[in-house]
Formats: sequence, structure tokens, C-alpha cells
Amino acid sequence: MSENLLNKLTVKSVYGPIRTILVDVTDPVTKEVTQQKSLEKDLHVMRIYGQATGYRIATSNYGDTSVFKGIFKAVRPDTGEIFTAGECCLPTSVEHQLAAILHQADGAEFAFDVWVVPAKNAYGYEHRVKSVPGVDAKPAPVIEALEHKMGMRQLEAPKTEQRPEPTEAGESETTETAKPATGKRR
Repeated sequence: MSENLLNKLTVKSVYGPIRTILVDVTDPVTKEVTQQKSLEKDLHVMRIYGQATGYRIATSNYGDTSVFKGIFKAVRPDTGEIFTAGECCLPTSVEHQLAAILHQADGAEFAFDVWVVPAKNAYGYEHRVKSVPGVDAKPAPVIEALEHKMGMRQLEAPKTEQRPEPTEAGESETTETAKPATGKRR
């Protein structure tokens, strides 16, 4: 199956609009009947996974949200369609968790199943996020992986030599000092 390339992965770009129905709701005090949007049943809308390397804050009519940058894929469960993008928006319930990880690390790996479930709000539903079994949101060692590929886990520490250092009593004591640099500066 071919992959769909998108600018940004969101529930709407992967699944499309969430269909709700109107239901009659009776106020228990006034007995007034009104219609309210409602989702008929829980709906698995996407599995999203990838590696975030940063994020930016975007502002809209709905408030501020974090737009994560990195490499991401999403799968629509009912059709099997695959989507890829360099940016993604996640439900608020995990957005803050992932942003906190990115404050402490160079990247973060994650894999989530996103559901919509019925709720008593203006939309008639809310998002629920479940970690994919065996994959927890955690720091991604981006730099370590690159260094490993380059064959250099760390640069060597400067070589040290032992020099005797006089003490008050005139005896010599051994201390470590770094060798002077031998390279020429330009």
C-alpha cells in the first residue's frame, strides 16, 4: 500500500471529520428538552508513531497547541491507509508529556493509539490516548545513534602525565596534569 505524504498529521488529516449524531437531552430540573451532539460509540481513529526532535507553539481559535517536528507515521485502522509527515499534532493529554521529554533530551520516541469517545461537551466526544503495548514515550538518543553510526561514541579524553609536585616538607607528590596541545592555531 502506498503512503500518503502530508504536511502535518492530525486526527482530521488522517481520519477526517468525526461524525456525531444529535440526541435529545432532558434537563432534570426544568424538564426542558434540548438536542446535543453525541458520538454513538468509541472510535479508534489512528495509530501514530515516530520520533519528535522539537516543537513549536501554534495559536488558533481553539487555543495554543504544540506542533511536533520530526519523522512521523500514522495508520488509519479501518482502512489501513498510511500517512507520513514531518509535523504532527497530538491530543492535549500526551502533548505536554512529550514536550517535557523534549526539554530534557534531543528527541523523543512514541507510539500511541488515538480514540474518540462520547463526552458531554460541545463536540459530543473527547480524545483518549493509549500507549501502544511495549512502546512508552521516552527520550530518543538521537546524538548517540549518530555517533554510533560514525564509529565514535566519545572523543578521547586528553592524555595525562605524572609530574612530581613539591610539598611543604620538600617531598614530591604525584599529581595529574594535562599534556599541552601540540597543534598549531590558525
